[in-house]
Amino acid sequence: MSRIQGNTFIAEPQPAEKCELCGKISELRPYGEHGENICFQCGMENEEATKFVFGNLIKDVKTVVRNDREITVLVLPNVLQEGKNE
Repeated sequence: MSRIQGNTFIAEPQPAEKCELCGKISELRPYGEHGENICFQCGMENEEATKFVFGNLIKDVKTVVRNDREITVLVLPNVLQEGKNE
């Protein structure tokens, strides 16, 4: 399961599970407006809210680790930090 440790986001493959909004079996993320685990399709139904939740989850992240590779995050777009389209 993907997780945040300190200021590092560790991205790992997610097993398919039941979306807490639509019930579809899919890879989920905790990007629902109230922290629900949702599928991509449900996340795109309210893209602005999803971006806002995602931005709040990663606001202090400086490093992303995926597949044992480390990627330094230099700047996150304001749209993720503020939940606004600029």
